[in-house]
Amino acid sequence: MTRARLTELLRRMAKARVVIIGDLILDEFIWGSVERISPEAPVPVVWVERESAMPGGAANVACNVRALGGQAALLGVVGPDWGGKRLKQELEGRGIPSKWIITDPRRPTIPGGGRDRQRGGRRGGRQDRRGHLLPGRAGPADL
Repeated sequence: MTRARLTELLRRMAKARVVIIGDLILDEFIWGSVERISPEAPVPVVWVERESAMPGGAANVACNVRALGGQAALLGVVGPDWGGKRLKQELEGRGIPSKWIITDPRRPTIPGGGRDRQRGGRRGGRQDRRGHLLPGRAGPADL
């Protein structure tokens, strides 16, 4: 791709109106340092220094569209939990309206990320906390 073509695509992106439908994930990260290995299992013990969260999945796609100057309409489902509320706040703060996001009391917000990090960006461990999402619980009729 030429520089001129890329410039043209980025210019046109500012006029784009994009609808994104998909899994709305709240990526959560724990940042810290590892000073020892756990005596219970050969895993690092992370001294937590800070935590962060950011939109993941389809929510991340919407953030990328917005960052490039486009308008993003995001359709998806979150739970009535802390993660769903936090995800909506993060999206609103990035200029993405949450009016098309459904809060379903039958399911949790999908968590993502969860990577423990050491200083220097090296991976220290990982934990996943995916909720049990039953297929067919939310379908087109629910949207």
